[in-house]
Amino acid sequence: MKTTAIENNPSTSKDQLLEEIKRLRESEGQYRQLLDITGDYILTVDARTWVILYANERFTELLGMSANELQDTNLYKIFPQEYRERYVKLLDGHNDKHIVDGMFLEHTEGRHIPVELKTKAVEESNGREIVYAVFRDITARKMLDTQLKRSCQLQAIINSILSIALKPIPLRRQLDFILDLILSYQWLTFQSKGSIHVVENNKPDMLVMYAQKNFEPVQLKLCNVIPFGKCLCGLAASTREIVFANSIDDRHKHRYPGMAPHGHYCVPITYGKRVLGVLNLYVKEGHEKSPEEEEFLTAVVNTLAGIITRARIEEHLLKNEEQLRSIVQTTDNAIICTNTNGQIVLWNTGAAKIFGYTPHEATGEPFDIIMPEPMKEKFRQDFKDAVETGHSYLLGKAATLTATRKNGTEFPMEFSAALWTVQSGTFFTAIIRDITDHVLERRHREQAIEKLRKLTGSVVIAISAIVEARDPYTAGHQRRVADLSRAVASEMGLSPDMVEGIRMSASIHDVGKIYVPSEILSKPGRLLETEFNLLKHHPQIGHDILKDVDFPWPVANIILQHHERMDGSGYPSGLKGEEILIEARIICVADVVEAMTNHRPYRPALGIEKALEEISGNGGVLYDQTVVDACKTVFTKGFTFKT
Repeated sequence: MKTTAIENNPSTSKDQLLEEIKRLRESEGQYRQLLDITGDYILTVDARTWVILYANERFTELLGMSANELQDTNLYKIFPQEYRERYVKLLDGHNDKHIVDGMFLEHTEGRHIPVELKTKAVEESNGREIVYAVFRDITARKMLDTQLKRSCQLQAIINSILSIALKPIPLRRQLDFILDLILSYQWLTFQSKGSIHVVENNKPDMLVMYAQKNFEPVQLKLCNVIPFGKCLCGLAASTREIVFANSIDDRHKHRYPGMAPHGHYCVPITYGKRVLGVLNLYVKEGHEKSPEEEEFLTAVVNTLAGIITRARIEEHLLKNEEQLRSIVQTTDNAIICTNTNGQIVLWNTGAAKIFGYTPHEATGEPFDIIMPEPMKEKFRQDFKDAVETGHSYLLGKAATLTATRKNGTEFPMEFSAALWTVQSGTFFTAIIRDITDHVLERRHREQAIEKLRKLTGSVVIAISAIVEARDPYTAGHQRRVADLSRAVASEMGLSPDMVEGIRMSASIHDVGKIYVPSEILSKPGRLLETEFNLLKHHPQIGHDILKDVDFPWPVANIILQHHERMDGSGYPSGLKGEEILIEARIICVADVVEAMTNHRPYRPALGIEKALEEISGNGGVLYDQTVVDACKTVFTKGFTFKT
């Protein structure tokens, strides 16, 4: 048995004993005060009986109980009833524990508090073993984990929706898959029932059902076409606001016998000032509206708006394609298309007139049937090289060659061709003119080159117009960036061909924004992180759209890199310095100057002085110093943006 210094010394006075007791009590009080002000929740427990011997003030506040109420209470009574048996097994034994997750305390009001627990078993001088239990409230951590998980799940859903949108299937099938996807996520509290209605061009005030899940036959008839303003979906379309109902109320106009109790989220799908459709999801009767659900639904319909808009553009392009087919068949020029094997798959009326073969006779034949015998072998090799490497003197420019008609007569032809790749393979398209009249040969060649240039320019203008049509706030932005980029490139002494390539690239540098929901492009104020991350994909999307187009300049890579920065802080690849194409470095500076100079949805115009201060202050860091100097020079020489 242990003895104290006082017991070992009989001469110790009573006063000394009292003084020692006083010191110990003061020490005990100091330790108790320290435990009360600590950030953790602390208990001491009898290791044999699990009776609480002491609880610090923080712990009593956590549970809403007084120290007296906790005194002599069994430890397990502070745990929720449904967890006690499991916790008994978990804490059994006197070994030290560290339980990071999965434990809860129960407040006097009945709510559960998630905690982290550490225990330490200690033997006192009298032989009694006690356990120090330190709890830490992890409610905030749990909430943050939940929010992070929800954010990741939302991003996963959006990514999956975008993947579906890239499938070459009709819009109705895409929306069917998307609706199934939305309703399949378990953390959402929607019922497995809903629909997507779309506004068709010929019915501007009507919602037409494009997709549904688990609708009864009577519902399919009632809800197939819904006028704006009628029932919950119509109200969402007419008000352009989310319409929520937790029961079948007076707004629910479409009813039928035996209809089960339910509620709705009806969310408008909008693009600019136009309503494109409504997303309709069912919830259980009595469901409470949730900000998290509304945030999720808003992100989904923003994505749907982009998908529907893209489908409408594709419909328009399809009509244009039909018109182009008509033009192809009515032109006097020969337009011939071959597959990867060099077999003719398109032979227009002009080709039939020039060469004498009917489309039936020419289709399936090798392309070299139009070549004189001595030229056939060389043409086959040139064609093979063009398919394998993408490069040939035959591509991207006009050439004067000798051709042969069906009757064997030879004549000079002006030949221009392009190579293009789609999902079904690589194709070779040639436009051929009969230039028998030698006097007109040079004139015809110049006209062909000029038409090809105009065709490329028209494509660029059309792409630019499509992008700016979706984002009216930045109308003219690409043109102004192109004008400034051309001026800077000329000031730097680049070749005329390179200057033209920079101008063309700048004219469509934001083509990737065609896939970004218009609500994000024109949103006033700061973007959400998920919205900004989606916006940052536009250089990659622009690259993917144009990478297989056979421009005479590296347009796709220029567009891909125009948001890179010299110090590697840009996106999407974090390129640095000379890794970035000089064309992209020029467009980068022009893009920044134009954006700061002109009005944006989230702020008024800052003016040219602020823009030049920005590039000057970050020259050599974010922006190429040579480009910055050239840009400042062109403004000194009087450059101004055209309105």
